Amino acid sequence: MHKSWFLFPVLLLSALACTKSKNDSPDSTKQPVTAEQTLSKLVVIADQLEPAFDPYVNEYSLAGGETYKNKISINTAPVNPNLHVVINGVPLRSDFTTDPMPLVAGANVFAIDLVDSAGTTVNTYKLNVQRIQELPDEILADLSTSDGLLTPPYSPYMTNYELVVSASTSVLTVSPLPNYPDECELEINGLTIEKQKGGYDVTVNPGSTTVTIIVKGRSGRSKTYTITVTRPAA
Repeated sequence: MHKSWFLFPVLLLSALACTKSKNDSPDSTKQPVTAEQTLSKLVVIADQLEPAFDPYVNEYSLAGGETYKNKISINTAPVNPNLHVVINGVPLRSDFTTDPMPLVAGANVFAIDLVDSAGTTVNTYKLNVQRIQELPDEILADLSTSDGLLTPPYSPYMTNYELVVSASTSVLTVSPLPNYPDECELEINGLTIEKQKGGYDVTVNPGSTTVTIIVKGRSGRSKTYTITVTRPAA
């Protein structure tokens, strides 16, 4: 009798434990996402995703982890054309590209929902974007020349420089690098330079030549850098 009484609660507890484990499994009621409930693509224009896009991976960030940009645009589309894409509560346009969306300094989260005709969200992707504090957009990150050394050495907030080149230098390549190369305008001696060129050739005659660099930022601010170039007589 004593042995049977001891065995009964042990068997009962074991049975209850098995039942609880089966019913409380986190995946027991989860419905798998079908192929038609996924995105066919997810592109952050001019940036790379991390990890690379996979329809069955639901969370992403920008490669590199951080950005100085103050806006991003997303291009995406559902596999099933009957589903709608809603990003942070705003339906996606018919061309599947968002208008440029502002980024605040710090963490930004974009919820990308796939919604059916009944208004039910059937799948959600998340894009995390970390924007670091913006640098002044009218400032040059660097300024270099093909000959001579700037005096004083380049500093972003120093705007006037002297440069002595060799007597044989008739053309000097000036290479300004803005903080935001793709989002500002550069003028050298009154001429707008092409962003992809990276440098601009200035004719240097014996004596003194002034090179004026104007940086126009997207904010509307601008800054002027001046290099006084001296070329000795041959």
